Amino acid sequence: MFKILGTAVTASLFAITPAFAGQNEVPTRLVKTADLNLGSDEGRAALDLRIRSAARSICYSGNTLHLSAKMAEKRCFQNAIDGTRPQVALLLAAAGQQVAAANVESQRQQN
Repeated sequence: MFKILGTAVTASLFAITPAFAGQNEVPTRLVKTADLNLGSDEGRAALDLRIRSAARSICYSGNTLHLSAKMAEKRCFQNAIDGTRPQVALLLAAAGQQVAAANVESQRQQN
């Protein structure tokens, strides 16, 4: 599960927290978003890369020999990625609103 820290409009970080059954402490990674222009393809691609990297660092140990453990790592990774979808949608919607507002302001200045 991912959690956004702050509101969607002002969020600069959110945490990646996959579900691990039977563990008291759940590993978390923060994903920085403040420096990304989520209104651009490049910004969205960079966000996706950061999310995948954070999920990979939590879920994959790199030395799994058993098929069942590899499958558990894969499920962990997919659950972590899937858990970000609602928060990413909020961030992208907020970015879209900011882009639209900037376009309106630009049109006002031209008139």
